[in-house]
Amino acid sequence: MLLGHISDTHLGASPYSILERESDFYDAFNEAVDIMVKDHVDAVIHSGDIFDAPKPGGSAMVVLFRGFRRLVDSGARVFFTLGEHDISRMPATPSPMLFSEMGITTFVGDGQPHKYNGTTFYGFHKHRRSEIDSLKGKLLQLGNVKAEGKKVLVLHQGLVEFHEFAGEITQQDLPRGFDYYAMGHLHDRKQVTFDGFKGPVCYPGSTEATSVEGIKEREKGFYIVDLSGDTASPQWVKLRSVRPQFSFDIGYDGIKLALVSIMNKLNGLEKKPMLSITVKGRKIDRDQVSADLKQLCDLALYCQKSIEDEAIYSRELQGRPTDIDSEIMEIASHVLGSKEAASFAVNELLPTLQEGNVDETVDLLWSAFKKGRTFGP
Repeated sequence: MLLGHISDTHLGASPYSILERESDFYDAFNEAVDIMVKDHVDAVIHSGDIFDAPKPGGSAMVVLFRGFRRLVDSGARVFFTLGEHDISRMPATPSPMLFSEMGITTFVGDGQPHKYNGTTFYGFHKHRRSEIDSLKGKLLQLGNVKAEGKKVLVLHQGLVEFHEFAGEITQQDLPRGFDYYAMGHLHDRKQVTFDGFKGPVCYPGSTEATSVEGIKEREKGFYIVDLSGDTASPQWVKLRSVRPQFSFDIGYDGIKLALVSIMNKLNGLEKKPMLSITVKGRKIDRDQVSADLKQLCDLALYCQKSIEDEAIYSRELQGRPTDIDSEIMEIASHVLGSKEAASFAVNELLPTLQEGNVDETVDLLWSAFKKGRTFGP
């Protein structure tokens, strides 16, 4: 069996409230579907955080439906579980369950065996920290399960071994004897076969960068797993449609040369990049720096700028140093103690509150907390 393993697609996400960024998440998902269809995978696993919010918009629903339908029409069976972004804190049926009810997909987050082409799939939906003891008990029982053929476990939980703060369980909590562990929740790619395990534990990572990941250079993708041999053989596939993101620290004394080098690096990109630029030095002429960075930032979809003056308190720049956005960011940075916390509050929390999306705001806060996001100075 050839298995596609995708996770954390966060369809509907719009980091920094930029419309093009919402389209980026659709582009990445559709590219993954294209590749899996082209490679004729027999089954596809989505290991949670399908949507970015429990109540996704129409565009996100349509993109998911069309992608799943293409996979099914190509002959693949689609399995999924739910992540915390798919599950509302208010009593409600999670949106991805609609596709299971329609018979397009199969929900494997119920702990029951689901057999397909000689492989048995088990899984659980996301369990929050208050529910972890219950999940551990369920996983312990799976250790005694016997099934003919291959066995695959699908979870949306963080492992402490991979992320100290976002981890909720350890490898000791996972049942042995599974041929492949299809994990979700962590946004960076991870793969390891622990001692005593039959198959690898794999996190494909998110398919696009969410705002809580910050702006930095990264690769995104998913796994295609060959289960035909004695041991599972996962191959990570890089997605080419992902919007480039770069973070640069520039010395004030060498800013001219640094900008030339950076602009050369940005030449030929298919999509305008996301940039985070920090200028460091002493007695910095802020107006001149703003003017110097303008040409570079004009090449970007979004440009996050900051100055770290060794003699003067750092100041956040968004556009001109004297505009209202700049002043808001400066005040938020001072109150919250860091530019990252200010960016999260102003660009992510405030827009959802302004739209009255209290549940989404709570989910954002919990997600940041559970992923170990810290906002210290």
